[in-house]
Amino acid sequence: MRKILIISGTVFLLILSAIILVLLFRNPLLNKTADILISSLKEQYGRDIKLENASFTDKNMQFTRLCVSQKPDFSKGNFFCADKVILYPDYSSKAERTSSSFFIRALIIENAEINIREKNGRWDFEDLTNASEPESSNSSDGKNTGKDKKYFEDTWIIDNLTLKNATISAESETNRFSVQMKKTDLELSHEGKIFTLAGQAEIKTDLSGRPVKAPVSVNLKTFFSAGELSEIHGDMNTGRLEWDKISLQKLRLHMDMAGINSPIASKNYISRFSAEGLLIPEDDPYIYDKVPQYLKLFAAAVGRPAPVIKDAEIHSAKGHFSLENNTIELQNLSLRSNFMELDGGMKIDGGTETSVASASVSIGKNNVKLHISGNMNNPVLKPLLSETLAKKLKQSYMDFQKFVLGYFPVTDKNR
Repeated sequence: MRKILIISGTVFLLILSAIILVLLFRNPLLNKTADILISSLKEQYGRDIKLENASFTDKNMQFTRLCVSQKPDFSKGNFFCADKVILYPDYSSKAERTSSSFFIRALIIENAEINIREKNGRWDFEDLTNASEPESSNSSDGKNTGKDKKYFEDTWIIDNLTLKNATISAESETNRFSVQMKKTDLELSHEGKIFTLAGQAEIKTDLSGRPVKAPVSVNLKTFFSAGELSEIHGDMNTGRLEWDKISLQKLRLHMDMAGINSPIASKNYISRFSAEGLLIPEDDPYIYDKVPQYLKLFAAAVGRPAPVIKDAEIHSAKGHFSLENNTIELQNLSLRSNFMELDGGMKIDGGTETSVASASVSIGKNNVKLHISGNMNNPVLKPLLSETLAKKLKQSYMDFQKFVLGYFPVTDKNR
């Protein structure tokens, strides 16, 4: 989940691509030449800056081929580079809400290259913004009261940011992930503590050490509190997704997630998902070998031999997921495949450490309805089955419980 939030929280990563441009105009410096300005910024931030051309009108400022290096110069690569940047300033009375006297009504960045890196918990853009070291006040005993802290959502001065055909690369050593976004077209709008992100990109990353690529579109409204992501609402969809040898034709996800930065007991998540055209080829070494394993269990439960399949095809899968009051629910789960059909749901109550699940399983013309409930460590399975089969089914269910609790530890009172 943390990786997903980091990636879908591209809100934070993307807006940083414009920080350099914002810094150019935090104070009105239009009466100075671009050369003097760039020279000053080089000295202040220890990065090299190139600018092919700059022009100013009464409505906007345009920059052609603006590039900012990694530290200390371009021999270390580009941090930010764009063919064109168009900035529309706004000298309104917004200064009342932040310490800045300059605001940007709209910022348009075309054909940009953005490279972001993290090491030892620090991102390489932190020297470009004071967001990492917010202002604060001290009490009479010298302790930081935090009363006057200014977080980036409070000091952010761009109302609308547009990226056209951008390539964004982000690497995090601490979280051990990297992501590359190509053909990125995004619009980011800001109002108070709310950032709204809409657009699409072609994403490449790794999941469990295996390459993933997919076209992704998002329409998200995010809320920040004290510099942390607190809520996400909206949709994320993919076209053809490829995870090594596994492919998925379509994935739709709608989410309403509140309390992201809160303890597990205060989280309130609701999501709806649907997937179509999932193919797990027989020669996939990671997942396919588990399909026959579970198929044999369900086939034994319905009283027939397990069908022989070469490639596992899941034609459709959908359901509703919720997390609230230390309770996890999976409702209206439906799966249609070339080896079985399944309808069911489950509920895990972290307070009482109990769970309940039911499933209607069909393989060919045979069908069985399974129900399991009780203490999470020793649930009761119905109907009565052979001792060996019941033991295997219960263990498979408890393994699934453990997997879910690994992401949502509702039984852990300290989380």
